[in-house]
Amino acid sequence: MSNYVRIAAYLLAFLLLAFLLLALAALPARVQAAPAQEISLPAAETSPADQIAVDGAESAAQAAAAAEIAEAAEIAEAAAEAAEVAEARLAARQTLLQRINTVETESGPYAANLIEVHFDLGRMYQFDNMLQEAAASFANALQLVRISEGLYSERQIGVLEQLISVNQAAESWSDVDNNHHLLFQIKKQLYRHENTPANNSAWAAAVIQFGEWKLNASRSNLLRRSSARQAQEIEEVHELYSEAINNITQTFAITSADGSVADTAPAGVSDKASLVSLLYGKARIEHELAQYLMRMPLDYFAGQGSPYSVRTVCFPVVGNIAPAQNTQAVFLHAAYESGGPDEWFEGAWFEDLSIEEAERSGDPDLVEIAQTNTGTVRRVCTSERVENPAYRASQRNEQRMRLDRAARNMRATIQDLQAVLEHDTLDANNGNNRQVHRERLAELDQMQQALLRDSRRSISRWGW
Repeated sequence: MSNYVRIAAYLLAFLLLAFLLLALAALPARVQAAPAQEISLPAAETSPADQIAVDGAESAAQAAAAAEIAEAAEIAEAAAEAAEVAEARLAARQTLLQRINTVETESGPYAANLIEVHFDLGRMYQFDNMLQEAAASFANALQLVRISEGLYSERQIGVLEQLISVNQAAESWSDVDNNHHLLFQIKKQLYRHENTPANNSAWAAAVIQFGEWKLNASRSNLLRRSSARQAQEIEEVHELYSEAINNITQTFAITSADGSVADTAPAGVSDKASLVSLLYGKARIEHELAQYLMRMPLDYFAGQGSPYSVRTVCFPVVGNIAPAQNTQAVFLHAAYESGGPDEWFEGAWFEDLSIEEAERSGDPDLVEIAQTNTGTVRRVCTSERVENPAYRASQRNEQRMRLDRAARNMRATIQDLQAVLEHDTLDANNGNNRQVHRERLAELDQMQQALLRDSRRSISRWGW
């Protein structure tokens, strides 16, 4: 196949050159045609200026043709070089595939030396934009690492990051999410077993990487999940940020917004820079959580008591109806009130009230019947389930409290970030980083103000 590509490139270049040469050969004839028509004119009408113009036009045409020929030659040369590169890369991939077959034949399909071969093959596929093949090669390399070195080996990190990159390019967001979860679990196992500055920094980087993915997936709804599930995942990521921040703040003195101080030995610059990034990420996660809480339906929030209550509904039996006709009376009344008897007929009962009881009931229908009849007033009663307004009110209160808590957490995180950036010993606040930090703080302030405005609209809409 590569020979055909090279032949096609050379043939294209040859045709371009031939066409341009023919065009260049025809130019002098076209230029000379104009003077030939002027032979019949008197000699006095041909001036040196006209001759100079004709010569200049001919020279310009020849120069343009030469430039086109040079450009065509460059295009042909580039096409030939691209064909050679494609041929070389195809040969390299075939070599790696042959290498895999050889090793599998000699040492079996799970040989450890196949890891690098599959990894290199995946990178070649990725460079050539063969994303499906690249993902398969990296997945093979990952599986071999897990078999050869264990489920939590550090060598998996590089393979997983390459696999995530390929999944993102292919917009396979479910695979991206699954591999991010696996990568995070591996890093958690590697860096959370011992509380040291180095492990804290690595753990902070893992939380930031995982949190950024979850934030981007949530904002763009890449995983097509319900709001309730997205909010739950955002809350879990928020807890991870809080844990990582607590681990790092234990290593040097920083005054938090609540006035607490972790007064221990200073940490390294990487820990301080990680703290800044963690606080920035935590504030954005809190803003995202607040946005979800404002959009969530009330059914997501737990209320107090029962969602429904049971009430008794009674209707008077109009007219003098014999006991044998009472059932028919219930049927007719239910059909008139609700469109069908099933809801009312089952479990309905009759009540006989005296004239005095009917008048004391306050029911205008019963009072009217009592005024026009003597003896006993009969009514039919049944139970119905209705929505409990107190339960809905408690759900709205729960939504409001969680929204207020998210807004307060964001405000406190911004204050913590300001305190860290103002700390004299914070090396991350020096140099070019200072402008970046100011921009981040300005961004968070704008997000907080927008959150307050949206929260007021929600309060107005729900009547809180």
